[in-house]
Amino acid sequence: MTPLRDYSPSHLAYSYSRTSPVRIITPYPEPPFFPPPLIKECPRELCEKVVKVLRTIAVDESEIERLRQLFGQMREFTRDQKALFKSMDKDEDGTVTEKELTDFLAAQKVKDEQYAREIIAEFDSSQDGKLDVDEFLNIFLPAGGVGLRAAEWYPDPRAQPVDGGLPASVTSQAARILEREIAFLKNRSAAWEPLASESEESLADLFNQIGRGRPEIMMTDLIWFCERYGFMPSTEDLEAILRRCDHDADRCLTFEEFAEMIGRSHEELMAERKAREEKSAEEREAELEKWR
Repeated sequence: MTPLRDYSPSHLAYSYSRTSPVRIITPYPEPPFFPPPLIKECPRELCEKVVKVLRTIAVDESEIERLRQLFGQMREFTRDQKALFKSMDKDEDGTVTEKELTDFLAAQKVKDEQYAREIIAEFDSSQDGKLDVDEFLNIFLPAGGVGLRAAEWYPDPRAQPVDGGLPASVTSQAARILEREIAFLKNRSAAWEPLASESEESLADLFNQIGRGRPEIMMTDLIWFCERYGFMPSTEDLEAILRRCDHDADRCLTFEEFAEMIGRSHEELMAERKAREEKSAEEREAELEKWR
C-alpha cells in the first residue's frame, strides 16, 4: 500500500475557535495509523457540493481576517477596544442586542441590516441571543492578535481613554467588517442550499469517507478530500475553516461540527438516524417472522 504523503505544514499554525477567546498555537496533529477500512464511496456530485462550502468558508473568512488585521493595527481602536462595544451598548447592560446592532448598521448605511440576528448567532457562544464583550471582540480582533486580547485585561497604563466619541475611522472599519460578514453569511447560505435535501445516511457516509473511517476529520483528511475534488487549500484557507467550524479548538472536526459546517442541524440528523435504525429493525423483525 502506498503511504499517504504528509500534508502537515512545516511551521506552526495559529488558529482559534470563533466561539472561544482562547488562542491555540499548535501544529496540525498527526493522525494515528489505522488499517484502511472498507468505506463507501459517495457520489461525486455530493462531494463537490461540500467542497464548494469549504471553498466559500475559506475564501470569505480569509478576507474578513485580513480586515481584522488592518483593524488591529489602528491605534484608535486598540488603545480602548471596549469603546466600540460601549458605543453600541446603548442601555449599558453589558451586552449588544439585535436591535442595538441593527441600529449601528443602519447608522453606518450598511445594507441588509436585518442580518444582525445571523451575525449574533454566528458569534454567540453562550447562545443567549446577545453578545457580551468577549463574543463581540471575536468579530473584530484578528486570530493572531494574542497581544490585543491580553490588552483587554491588562491595558497599557499609558493609554488614554477615548473622549468625545469614537473616531469615524473606527466605526467605518467596524462597519466594513460587518458588511463583509453579511456577504459571507449570504454566500454560505447559497452554498448550503444544494445540501438541504441530503439524507442523514448519505452525510454520515460522506463524513466517514473524508475521515477515512476515523471518528473525526483531521486536517490531513480534509486536505486530501479537497485536493481530490479540485480545491487546493493553503494554510490560510485551513486556518479560516478551523476558525469557523472547530468550536472546541482541537483542530479536528467531529460529526456535530461537520453537520453545522454544511448547514444541517445535528439534532435533526440524529433524530433521522434514530428513525432510520428503528425502521430497519422493524423490517428485520418482519423478515424473520416469515421464517418462523
